[in-house]
Amino acid sequence: MVYLGERKLRRLTGKPRNTVPILVADGTVLNDSWDIAQYADREGASPSLFPAEHVAEIEAWAKTTDRLLAAGRGLILRALMGDAAALDESLPGNVPGVVRPLLRPVVRGVTRYFMKKYSLGDATREAADLAAVRGVLDEMRALGLARRTVFERFTYADVLLATTLQGVSPVADRHLRLRPATRRVWTRDALARDYADLLAWRDWVYDAHRRPPPS
Repeated sequence: MVYLGERKLRRLTGKPRNTVPILVADGTVLNDSWDIAQYADREGASPSLFPAEHVAEIEAWAKTTDRLLAAGRGLILRALMGDAAALDESLPGNVPGVVRPLLRPVVRGVTRYFMKKYSLGDATREAADLAAVRGVLDEMRALGLARRTVFERFTYADVLLATTLQGVSPVADRHLRLRPATRRVWTRDALARDYADLLAWRDWVYDAHRRPPPS
């Protein structure tokens, strides 16, 4: 858990507040998803996901989707705090089922720590966070994604938008296996209903471009 490795992360990055993923490559610490994605793109053998003519637009979408992710974290963590089954599921797989309920106060404490660390607020933020998410989803809808990709071919913009929708309704288990209560706290039913077209596009992206997890 990031919580348990917090001091190590601070030493590694030299920063008081850190999030994952963090990549150490060629003696450099990369702790921004944008930098990590560009590094992987440079090192990989597949066609670039960052075509030069679209890099500025893709970076703008990265900043836009960050707004949705920031609001979504609060929505998800507040839902987690109130769902005993999801708290139990968030423990490592080797924790016996009979012990999990006894550890709920610990999991709540860790969750509360992250909420305070990232200033995610309490239930009074719920309406504002939902409005922020809807604002970004409306921007995404304006792209007319029925044409399949943001630009003329698949790019990192499609990756950003598709993965961001996880906080609206997670992809099917064939792509990402989630336990039932975990899937429940990650799902915003009203948003999933109102933006079903975006979720259908996201599902196409995963089916077309992501390999299923090993069985």
